Amino acid sequence: MRKLFTIILLALFHFASAEYNGWYVDFTLQTKNQEVIKGHAYIASAYFDVDSMKHDGYVTKRFCRLLNNGNDTLIYSKNRISYTYSPFESYDVAVIYTLVNPDKIAFQDIARISIDTMIDYGYLSNIETSHTLADTIWMKSTPIQTVLANGYLCSWEIFIHEKTAQTEEILAELEKSQAIYNKILKNLEDEEPYNGSESYREAEKRMNEFEDSIDEITAEILEKFHGQKVVIVSFCSC
Repeated sequence: MRKLFTIILLALFHFASAEYNGWYVDFTLQTKNQEVIKGHAYIASAYFDVDSMKHDGYVTKRFCRLLNNGNDTLIYSKNRISYTYSPFESYDVAVIYTLVNPDKIAFQDIARISIDTMIDYGYLSNIETSHTLADTIWMKSTPIQTVLANGYLCSWEIFIHEKTAQTEEILAELEKSQAIYNKILKNLEDEEPYNGSESYREAEKRMNEFEDSIDEITAEILEKFHGQKVVIVSFCSC
């Protein structure tokens, strides 16, 4: 059942990207001191009207509204990294992005913001690992191993570019956790046929509690890949 759920998530990736849509934006910011800053950001389509971009000042006002820390400061990234990969057990090629090198500028210093390019991309899929520009060198190599981890609302594709004792240890922990997850889930599913009984409702409650925790447990394990030559692509439904 969980495997089917994950397959459905991956198969509907493009549909979800269209429904839960946004853009990776490259923009030019001009300060009141005539300084020109090139920046990158991600904005959700629900909060940005492309047709209004032609109106003077719209982009500047919306960016200050959307890309802030609640302290009259615009938050953006200096760079955007792309990662090209083949989804788990697929010959297709996909590209995913992540923003790095955060920076900020006070609203009062901004004269104008204009958009240079917009890359259409849904926000349900993300790179979960942290990276730097230096990582883009090894990220271009072919992964030596790809692993899929299943959760309740999320699935993770793990691309190993270099095996180490640490990556092997983490994968072993992940495999053990996934086996326990699948066993507990099967036991809960088989515990009581649906008949509206109290025991069924208790089993269903335990299943819901377990499903709510599995994504957090898996994410904590995957965080241990930090600093390794590993890229993790996540896909989470709402």
